[in-house]
Amino acid sequence: MAVAGPSSSKATPRRVPISILPPSSPGSDPISLVWSPNDVLYLRSQHRIMGILTGSLPLLPQQNAYLGVPLQLMPEEVQLLLSRDAVVLVDDEEAHAMGPSREEWQRWSGEREKERREERRQSAIQAREHRIAFEEALKKGKGAKAAKQDAAEAGGSTPAVAEPTEEELRLIAYSHITAGASDDLPWYSGPNKAAHDRLVSLYFSPSSHTTRSLVFSSLNSPPYNYFLSCGLRFGGDFVAYPGDPFRYHSHYTLTVPKDRNEGIAAGKLIADGRLGTAVKKVHVLATKDERGEGIDEGEGKPIFFSLTWAGFGT
Repeated sequence: MAVAGPSSSKATPRRVPISILPPSSPGSDPISLVWSPNDVLYLRSQHRIMGILTGSLPLLPQQNAYLGVPLQLMPEEVQLLLSRDAVVLVDDEEAHAMGPSREEWQRWSGEREKERREERRQSAIQAREHRIAFEEALKKGKGAKAAKQDAAEAGGSTPAVAEPTEEELRLIAYSHITAGASDDLPWYSGPNKAAHDRLVSLYFSPSSHTTRSLVFSSLNSPPYNYFLSCGLRFGGDFVAYPGDPFRYHSHYTLTVPKDRNEGIAAGKLIADGRLGTAVKKVHVLATKDERGEGIDEGEGKPIFFSLTWAGFGT
Protein backbone atom coordinates (compact mmCIF):
# COMPACT_ATOMS: atom_id res chain seq x y z
CA MET A 1 0.00 0.00 0.00
CA ALA A 2 1.39 3.39 -0.97
CA VAL A 3 1.63 5.96 1.78
CA ALA A 4 1.05 9.56 0.83
CA GLY A 5 3.70 12.02 1.95
CA PRO A 6 2.97 15.21 3.86
CA SER A 7 1.11 17.84 1.91
CA SER A 8 3.04 20.95 0.98
CA SER A 9 0.14 23.21 1.91
CA LYS A 10 -2.22 22.85 4.82
CA ALA A 11 -5.91 22.55 4.06
CA THR A 12 -8.02 25.43 5.29
CA PRO A 13 -9.88 24.28 8.41
CA ARG A 14 -13.64 24.31 8.26
CA ARG A 15 -15.15 27.12 10.31
CA VAL A 16 -18.84 26.87 11.12
CA PRO A 17 -20.75 30.20 11.25
CA ILE A 18 -22.55 30.76 14.55
CA SER A 19 -25.19 33.49 14.71
CA ILE A 20 -24.91 35.48 17.94
CA LEU A 21 -27.91 37.31 19.37
CA PRO A 22 -27.58 39.65 22.38
CA PRO A 23 -28.60 38.36 25.84
CA SER A 24 -32.34 38.29 26.42
CA SER A 25 -31.90 39.86 29.86
CA PRO A 26 -29.10 41.65 31.74
CA GLY A 27 -26.55 39.23 33.14
CA SER A 28 -27.63 36.31 30.95
CA ASP A 29 -25.58 34.66 28.21
CA PRO A 30 -25.82 35.55 24.51
CA ILE A 31 -27.86 33.27 22.27
CA SER A 32 -25.66 31.20 19.94
CA LEU A 33 -27.38 29.49 16.99
CA VAL A 34 -26.27 27.13 14.21
CA TRP A 35 -28.68 27.12 11.26
CA SER A 36 -27.26 24.62 8.78
CA PRO A 37 -28.10 20.90 9.27
CA ASN A 38 -24.75 20.03 7.69
CA ASP A 39 -22.96 22.18 10.26
CA VAL A 40 -24.96 20.55 13.07
CA LEU A 41 -23.84 17.11 11.86
CA TYR A 42 -20.24 18.28 11.49
CA LEU A 43 -20.06 19.68 15.03
CA ARG A 44 -21.53 16.48 16.45
CA SER A 45 -19.35 14.04 14.52
CA GLN A 46 -16.04 15.95 14.59
CA HIS A 47 -16.17 17.93 17.84
CA ARG A 48 -18.66 15.99 20.01
CA ILE A 49 -20.80 19.13 20.30
CA MET A 50 -24.54 18.39 20.63
CA GLY A 51 -26.27 21.63 21.62
CA ILE A 52 -30.06 21.75 21.84
CA LEU A 53 -32.39 21.78 18.83
CA THR A 54 -34.89 24.60 19.31
CA GLY A 55 -36.73 24.97 15.97
CA SER A 56 -40.13 23.54 15.07
CA LEU A 57 -40.55 21.08 12.23
CA PRO A 58 -42.07 22.78 9.14
CA LEU A 59 -44.77 20.14 8.69
CA LEU A 60 -45.60 19.80 12.41
CA PRO A 61 -45.18 23.25 13.97
CA GLN A 62 -47.63 22.61 16.83
CA GLN A 63 -45.71 19.72 18.43
CA ASN A 64 -42.57 19.93 20.53
CA ALA A 65 -41.54 16.29 20.93
CA TYR A 66 -39.23 16.46 17.90
CA LEU A 67 -37.43 19.69 17.09
CA GLY A 68 -35.17 20.91 14.29
CA VAL A 69 -32.71 23.68 13.51
CA PRO A 70 -31.54 26.07 14.73
CA LEU A 71 -29.19 24.37 17.17
CA GLN A 72 -28.56 26.46 20.29
CA LEU A 73 -25.14 26.14 21.90
CA MET A 74 -24.09 26.66 25.49
CA PRO A 75 -21.37 29.31 26.13
CA GLU A 76 -18.96 26.52 27.10
CA GLU A 77 -19.49 24.85 23.72
CA VAL A 78 -18.80 28.09 21.85
CA GLN A 79 -15.66 28.79 23.90
CA LEU A 80 -14.33 25.29 23.19
CA LEU A 81 -14.97 25.64 19.45
CA LEU A 82 -13.30 29.06 19.42
CA SER A 83 -10.22 27.56 21.06
CA ARG A 84 -10.10 25.02 18.21
CA ASP A 85 -10.62 27.73 15.55
CA ALA A 86 -13.61 25.70 14.36
CA VAL A 87 -16.22 28.49 14.23
CA VAL A 88 -16.69 32.08 13.14
CA LEU A 89 -19.09 34.32 15.06
CA VAL A 90 -21.70 36.30 13.12
CA ASP A 91 -23.48 39.35 14.51
CA ASP A 92 -26.99 38.32 13.49
CA GLU A 93 -28.51 41.78 13.90
CA GLU A 94 -25.73 43.42 11.90
CA ALA A 95 -25.86 40.77 9.16
CA HIS A 96 -29.57 41.51 8.58
CA ALA A 97 -29.41 45.25 9.31
CA MET A 98 -29.16 46.56 5.75
CA GLY A 99 -32.21 44.80 4.34
CA PRO A 100 -32.89 44.55 0.60
CA SER A 101 -32.93 47.53 -1.73
CA ARG A 102 -35.95 47.96 -3.99
CA GLU A 103 -34.03 46.50 -6.93
CA GLU A 104 -32.79 43.51 -4.93
CA TRP A 105 -36.25 42.78 -3.60
CA GLN A 106 -37.86 43.03 -7.04
CA ARG A 107 -35.22 40.78 -8.58
CA TRP A 108 -35.42 38.23 -5.75
CA SER A 109 -39.24 38.14 -5.63
CA GLY A 110 -39.35 37.98 -9.44
CA GLU A 111 -37.16 34.86 -9.43
CA ARG A 112 -39.38 33.24 -6.79
CA GLU A 113 -42.47 34.04 -8.88
CA LYS A 114 -40.88 32.45 -11.96
CA GLU A 115 -40.16 29.30 -9.95
CA ARG A 116 -43.75 29.15 -8.69
CA ARG A 117 -45.14 29.67 -12.20
CA GLU A 118 -42.96 26.90 -13.63
CA GLU A 119 -44.03 24.54 -10.83
CA ARG A 120 -47.70 25.27 -11.55
CA ARG A 121 -47.12 24.85 -15.29
CA GLN A 122 -45.52 21.44 -14.85
CA SER A 123 -48.33 20.35 -12.53
CA ALA A 124 -50.98 21.41 -15.07
CA ILE A 125 -49.24 19.64 -17.96
CA GLN A 126 -48.79 16.42 -15.97
CA ALA A 127 -52.45 16.47 -14.93
CA ARG A 128 -53.56 16.87 -18.57
CA GLU A 129 -51.26 14.10 -19.78
CA HIS A 130 -52.56 11.79 -17.07
CA ARG A 131 -56.17 12.60 -17.98
CA ILE A 132 -55.54 11.98 -21.72
CA ALA A 133 -53.85 8.64 -21.02
CA PHE A 134 -56.72 7.66 -18.71
CA GLU A 135 -59.35 8.50 -21.35
CA GLU A 136 -57.47 6.58 -24.05
CA ALA A 137 -57.26 3.52 -21.81
CA LEU A 138 -61.01 3.70 -21.17
CA LYS A 139 -61.69 3.87 -24.91
CA LYS A 140 -59.77 0.64 -25.34
CA GLY A 141 -62.32 -1.03 -23.09
CA LYS A 142 -60.24 -1.34 -19.96
CA GLY A 143 -61.78 -0.97 -16.53
CA ALA A 144 -61.29 2.15 -14.46
CA LYS A 145 -58.69 0.50 -12.21
CA ALA A 146 -56.63 -0.79 -15.13
CA ALA A 147 -57.02 2.54 -16.91
CA LYS A 148 -55.60 4.42 -13.93
CA GLN A 149 -52.64 2.05 -13.80
CA ASP A 150 -51.94 2.47 -17.51
CA ALA A 151 -52.22 6.25 -17.17
CA ALA A 152 -49.71 6.27 -14.34
CA GLU A 153 -47.28 4.08 -16.30
CA ALA A 154 -47.67 6.20 -19.43
CA GLY A 155 -46.06 9.19 -17.71
CA GLY A 156 -44.84 11.71 -20.27
CA SER A 157 -45.23 9.38 -23.28
CA THR A 158 -48.58 10.92 -24.27
CA PRO A 159 -48.77 13.44 -27.14
CA ALA A 160 -47.87 17.06 -26.39
CA VAL A 161 -50.68 19.00 -24.75
CA ALA A 162 -51.58 22.65 -25.03
CA GLU A 163 -49.97 25.13 -22.66
CA PRO A 164 -52.20 26.03 -19.69
CA THR A 165 -53.64 29.53 -19.58
CA GLU A 166 -52.74 32.09 -16.91
CA GLU A 167 -56.21 31.69 -15.41
CA GLU A 168 -55.67 27.94 -15.07
CA LEU A 169 -52.25 28.47 -13.51
CA ARG A 170 -53.64 30.77 -10.83
CA LEU A 171 -56.00 28.01 -9.66
CA ILE A 172 -53.22 25.46 -9.17
CA ALA A 173 -51.62 25.08 -5.74
CA TYR A 174 -47.86 25.34 -5.35
CA SER A 175 -45.41 24.36 -2.64
CA HIS A 176 -43.91 27.04 -0.41
CA ILE A 177 -40.46 26.49 1.05
CA THR A 178 -39.22 28.72 3.84
CA ALA A 179 -35.44 28.93 3.77
CA GLY A 180 -33.79 27.59 6.90
CA ALA A 181 -30.92 30.09 6.71
CA SER A 182 -30.21 33.51 5.26
CA ASP A 183 -27.02 32.59 3.38
CA ASP A 184 -28.69 32.71 -0.05
CA LEU A 185 -30.30 36.12 0.45
CA PRO A 186 -28.46 38.78 -1.61
CA TRP A 187 -28.73 41.38 1.16
CA TYR A 188 -27.34 39.13 3.92
CA SER A 189 -23.84 40.34 4.79
CA GLY A 190 -22.62 37.13 6.46
CA PRO A 191 -19.44 36.63 8.52
CA ASN A 192 -16.72 39.27 8.74
CA LYS A 193 -13.57 39.48 10.84
CA ALA A 194 -14.44 42.76 12.57
CA ALA A 195 -17.75 41.42 13.89
CA HIS A 196 -16.13 38.12 14.90
CA ASP A 197 -13.38 39.85 16.90
CA ARG A 198 -15.88 42.20 18.55
CA LEU A 199 -18.17 39.35 19.64
CA VAL A 200 -15.24 37.32 20.98
CA SER A 201 -14.02 40.23 23.10
CA LEU A 202 -17.56 41.05 24.25
CA TYR A 203 -18.82 37.60 25.25
CA PHE A 204 -16.09 34.94 24.92
CA SER A 205 -12.79 36.56 25.89
CA PRO A 206 -10.31 34.47 27.96
CA SER A 207 -11.26 36.50 31.04
CA SER A 208 -14.83 35.19 30.72
CA HIS A 209 -13.71 31.55 30.86
CA THR A 210 -15.01 29.96 34.02
CA THR A 211 -14.44 26.71 35.86
CA ARG A 212 -17.42 25.36 33.91
CA SER A 213 -15.55 26.09 30.67
CA LEU A 214 -12.43 24.35 31.96
CA VAL A 215 -14.38 21.26 33.05
CA PHE A 216 -16.33 21.10 29.78
CA SER A 217 -13.21 21.47 27.64
CA SER A 218 -11.30 18.84 29.63
CA LEU A 219 -14.01 16.17 29.43
CA ASN A 220 -14.77 16.84 25.75
CA SER A 221 -11.11 16.51 24.75
CA PRO A 222 -8.69 13.55 24.84
CA PRO A 223 -8.20 11.34 26.74
CA TYR A 224 -11.83 11.49 27.95
CA ASN A 225 -13.67 12.35 24.69
CA TYR A 226 -17.06 12.61 26.38
CA PHE A 227 -20.19 14.06 24.82
CA LEU A 228 -21.63 16.63 27.24
CA SER A 229 -24.99 18.35 27.31
CA CYS A 230 -27.00 20.44 29.74
CA GLY A 231 -27.63 18.45 32.92
CA LEU A 232 -30.66 20.23 34.37
CA ARG A 233 -32.86 17.25 33.59
CA PHE A 234 -30.77 15.09 35.93
CA GLY A 235 -30.04 17.70 38.58
CA GLY A 236 -26.55 18.79 37.50
CA ASP A 237 -24.72 21.33 35.36
CA PHE A 238 -23.70 18.78 32.72
CA VAL A 239 -24.50 15.20 31.83
CA ALA A 240 -21.68 13.12 30.30
CA TYR A 241 -21.96 10.33 27.71
CA PRO A 242 -19.06 7.96 26.85
CA GLY A 243 -20.09 8.10 23.18
CA ASP A 244 -22.74 9.55 20.93
CA PRO A 245 -26.05 9.72 22.87
CA PHE A 246 -27.76 7.98 19.95
CA ARG A 247 -25.81 4.87 20.98
CA TYR A 248 -24.99 5.28 24.67
CA HIS A 249 -26.70 6.16 27.93
CA SER A 250 -25.09 8.84 30.05
CA HIS A 251 -22.82 7.68 32.87
CA TYR A 252 -22.29 10.83 34.91
CA THR A 253 -24.01 13.97 36.07
CA LEU A 254 -21.66 16.80 36.97
CA THR A 255 -22.04 19.73 39.32
CA VAL A 256 -19.52 22.57 39.09
CA PRO A 257 -19.49 24.79 42.21
CA LYS A 258 -19.08 28.48 41.41
CA ASP A 259 -16.37 28.85 44.06
CA ARG A 260 -14.37 25.89 45.37
CA ASN A 261 -13.70 27.82 48.60
CA GLU A 262 -17.34 28.38 49.46
CA GLY A 263 -17.76 24.82 50.70
CA ILE A 264 -20.62 22.41 50.10
CA ALA A 265 -23.26 21.77 52.76
CA ALA A 266 -23.61 18.19 53.98
CA GLY A 267 -27.27 18.24 52.99
CA LYS A 268 -26.28 19.18 49.45
CA LEU A 269 -23.86 16.25 49.25
CA ILE A 270 -26.55 13.86 50.47
CA ALA A 271 -29.09 15.25 48.02
CA ASP A 272 -26.66 14.96 45.08
CA GLY A 273 -25.72 11.41 46.04
CA ARG A 274 -29.35 10.31 46.38
CA LEU A 275 -30.21 12.02 43.10
CA GLY A 276 -27.40 10.21 41.30
CA THR A 277 -28.67 6.90 42.65
CA ALA A 278 -32.25 7.73 41.63
CA VAL A 279 -31.33 8.48 38.01
CA LYS A 280 -28.85 5.56 37.86
CA LYS A 281 -25.81 7.74 37.29
CA VAL A 282 -22.67 8.63 39.22
CA HIS A 283 -22.85 12.20 40.48
CA VAL A 284 -19.53 14.01 40.11
CA LEU A 285 -18.33 17.25 41.70
CA ALA A 286 -15.89 19.07 39.39
CA THR A 287 -13.73 22.08 40.14
CA LYS A 288 -10.35 23.61 39.33
CA ASP A 289 -7.19 22.58 41.13
CA GLU A 290 -5.65 25.88 42.18
CA ARG A 291 -2.56 24.33 43.69
CA GLY A 292 0.84 24.07 42.06
CA GLU A 293 2.72 26.11 39.48
CA GLY A 294 1.16 28.29 36.83
CA ILE A 295 -1.96 29.09 38.85
CA ASP A 296 -1.49 32.83 38.50
CA GLU A 297 -1.73 32.41 34.73
CA GLY A 298 -5.00 30.49 35.00
CA GLU A 299 -3.45 27.11 34.23
CA GLY A 300 -5.26 25.20 36.94
CA LYS A 301 -6.39 21.70 35.96
CA PRO A 302 -9.84 20.25 36.64
CA ILE A 303 -10.26 17.74 39.44
CA PHE A 304 -13.22 15.42 39.99
CA PHE A 305 -14.85 13.84 43.04
CA SER A 306 -17.53 11.18 42.62
CA LEU A 307 -20.27 10.55 45.18
CA THR A 308 -20.97 6.90 45.88
CA TRP A 309 -23.41 5.45 48.40
CA ALA A 310 -21.83 2.54 50.27
CA GLY A 311 -23.60 -0.70 49.39
CA PHE A 312 -25.64 0.78 46.53
CA GLY A 313 -23.19 -0.12 43.76
CA THR A 314 -23.47 3.18 41.87
